[in-house]
Amino acid sequence: MKRGDYLKTVEGQISLKHRRQRNKLYFILDGYEPRSKNAITEAKKIEFQSAILADMARHGRRHFTAPVALEFEFRPTEDDPPAIHTMPKNYLDLLQKRVKGLKTKRERLVLKDDRDVYYLAVQYHIGPERSQPHIWIKAAPYRDFVAEMALIEKVQHNNLKHVDNGPFSRRASVSWDELAEDDDLISSRNDAYERLKEHESRKQFWVSHFGEASYKAIREMHIRDLQDEILKILTLTTDKLISLLSPLFSRRASIFDKLNAAVRDMLISEPFTINLNHSNLRPGESSRYRAFVKETMAVFKEDHGVLFPLKTQAGITILFQPPECGSIDLDNLARRIVPFVNEELKPPSNLIMTFNAEQLPDPELRKWYQERQMAMKRMPKHSITHYQVIQLPRLSGDSEHGFVRLILESGEGFETLWRKIDTLADRWEKKVTR
Repeated sequence: MKRGDYLKTVEGQISLKHRRQRNKLYFILDGYEPRSKNAITEAKKIEFQSAILADMARHGRRHFTAPVALEFEFRPTEDDPPAIHTMPKNYLDLLQKRVKGLKTKRERLVLKDDRDVYYLAVQYHIGPERSQPHIWIKAAPYRDFVAEMALIEKVQHNNLKHVDNGPFSRRASVSWDELAEDDDLISSRNDAYERLKEHESRKQFWVSHFGEASYKAIREMHIRDLQDEILKILTLTTDKLISLLSPLFSRRASIFDKLNAAVRDMLISEPFTINLNHSNLRPGESSRYRAFVKETMAVFKEDHGVLFPLKTQAGITILFQPPECGSIDLDNLARRIVPFVNEELKPPSNLIMTFNAEQLPDPELRKWYQERQMAMKRMPKHSITHYQVIQLPRLSGDSEHGFVRLILESGEGFETLWRKIDTLADRWEKKVTR
């Protein structure tokens, strides 16, 4: 069988998937307190880079020279930790050029340049438990990130066959619903709105039997559930991401650009996204753009009263199409947007912060919440739990300026799109080789 034909089979795709898995790099740095660029000492920089260097040497790896997908997870434990948008810059720099005093001949550790990052995901864990800080990093060639989505698209359309008399004489296909079981691809309605209205209609009963404080506490819970349900509807799903990035791996001719653009424009239209204009800023326009983002966030808040004040955790995804000439680092783009999301929308950094402990009638429960709220007294009260920045391909006929779209999404039980794609690919492999 020719190589091209083999790669169209289940066996061929499993082989490619295993190869991609070997290309990924994971760095787990338990006990490392996340710090911003201005708050880290030279000794800590050397300590961090030494740990990264040891892992790279152990696996015989050199730095990436092509575009990459990159994911960070930060768990700070010290008082007054850096904000979510200030930490990635520090560690992006430390993954690149060696610092003075590091014993190595390498000029670069993991990355060549900030602008090689085409997908960036950052998670931020804030909570009352401060047992151990950590920094977790995942990196892989961006082409592998795209190839994993191409595999899922093939599975979606049942475009794979088995090798005749091959070692995998098992299932030839997996249905999409079966593959996406229990994931965000299968819509579910929790009817939080109906539960809220029913509770409000029984206010007199609740107040007379359990008291005003109990009624308010239950109502707050229903509002939080409703907000989370709305945010989950807005959340960018993996099938939508595959549609947005399909021009990178589908073999359609350029004549299909208009169709791709129509699908893309539908997926990124309001109210699913917030239009943050274009990204092609000229020198001196940064302050004006920041003011525009702040005003846009304020208008969104005013137009979507049911979501505010936010009582549920939230995160954001930024869709970025670079301008025709020039670009901006994904991290720097996030730094222009994230602070104003936090300032204007005030998402709770942890659900503990959303409870009015004084209103809780049970003394033991009230004490439990008060102790945990006290433990978070010097932690950020308002912060998104995560952000993702995704660079979208340009199509013929697109504006020379590119665009920026913001998606406000659920922060509870969050998994990055990259992890979801990996989960779907792993699930597919298990089901076809079972």
